[in-house]
Amino acid sequence: MDRRTRTILVLLTFSLLTLSCSSVSDDEVISQTSNVLILRNANVIDVIAREVSEGVDIVISGESIHEIGSDLNCARYPSAQVIDVEGQYVIPGLIEGHAHITQLPEQSLTIALRKGVVALRDMAGDGYYLRVLKAAVNRGEVIGPDIYFSALLGGQELIMKDTRVKLSTPPEYDLGEAPWARLVDSNSDISQIVLDAKDCGATGIKLYAYLSADVISRVTAEARRSDLKVWAHAVVYPATVEEVVAARVDAISHSSFLLLPEGWSYKDGSRALDISNYDSLGQRRLFQHMVENDVAFDPTLVVNDQMLSSMTDRSGREAMKEAMFRSVQTAYEMGVTIMAGTDMPLPRVENDTLALYRELVLLVTRAKMTPLDALRSATIINAQMLGIDDVIGSVNENKRADMIVLRANPLDDIHNIAKIRFVIKGGRIVN
Repeated sequence: MDRRTRTILVLLTFSLLTLSCSSVSDDEVISQTSNVLILRNANVIDVIAREVSEGVDIVISGESIHEIGSDLNCARYPSAQVIDVEGQYVIPGLIEGHAHITQLPEQSLTIALRKGVVALRDMAGDGYYLRVLKAAVNRGEVIGPDIYFSALLGGQELIMKDTRVKLSTPPEYDLGEAPWARLVDSNSDISQIVLDAKDCGATGIKLYAYLSADVISRVTAEARRSDLKVWAHAVVYPATVEEVVAARVDAISHSSFLLLPEGWSYKDGSRALDISNYDSLGQRRLFQHMVENDVAFDPTLVVNDQMLSSMTDRSGREAMKEAMFRSVQTAYEMGVTIMAGTDMPLPRVENDTLALYRELVLLVTRAKMTPLDALRSATIINAQMLGIDDVIGSVNENKRADMIVLRANPLDDIHNIAKIRFVIKGGRIVN
């Protein structure tokens, strides 16, 4: 081969490499055409290191993040599709920390994924349906977030009388016998109940209502032995929030429960909410115990804000809201781990606002969290609460490629969390 021929071949090869690595511009419709995807010039928000890496490239191979670095050699990936995201921000996919999806259409899952939710924690529903739906998502038959769900445990007053429990119990089970909606008391075979919950596919146990402190402690200990998480209402009457925390559950839910009077019962309902129940010193003692016992807080601000908005007394309503937000702010300032969950439905149509966006906005604007810590609550913290932080929850090498490309920096303004260019789940662009 003469020199001229070699030169032509070299130039041809270079031009082919350059062509294969050409970038998709911001204005082009994005559809994935390769098993290797490179995001060029990204500003990556690292929620573990708590820093922003500017102008880096992200190489996604298959489902995983293969490499992150500056000025990567595109020629090493000759068949890669390259998307230029210069000036844009890459964050981990969001995790909805408190959802109920049993009664929602499957299209809600798809819409939520398009809005950036790559996983969710369902907090009690029809366990059989959730298990089937979870498997369908994993196989790609349903396009939506990964599903993790809880098995509900409660006492007689809840299990035998609550309409939601009846709806989630199929005819082949007596009330209180379905593995995901179980009646439990001091005489129950708690070890078998926990094993049944695990066998039905649950990631964790949800302690709901009418349970004693002793039962809570026993369930939590058994769940630990079975490698299940334990999530609880802040008040699991007759057990108090202090007793729930003392049992060392993984997380407690609902900031409104911290504004209830001593001796409150579920029969009292939200009528017992009153600003005079706010106890600053008592809450600080509680939050200190939560830090010591490594108990996280799932405040569900969106649903509680909506509930309080229904109060007719405007001044009382605003005082209650302020007390609720102040409670979460105090917990955050004292070092309690804060989760981001809404207890609200997923969007039913594309134009519906994702409740998780609103939760993050409230965490920043009313509970005074930094935008970075609010973002962590909806990503790496929720991943830790599900026991999947080694797989998702951050944009790091060797993790699954679940991420969002934003057109603006959410650390400058948390509202930018909704300014999505595109979403990636499992290495594939979501359209």
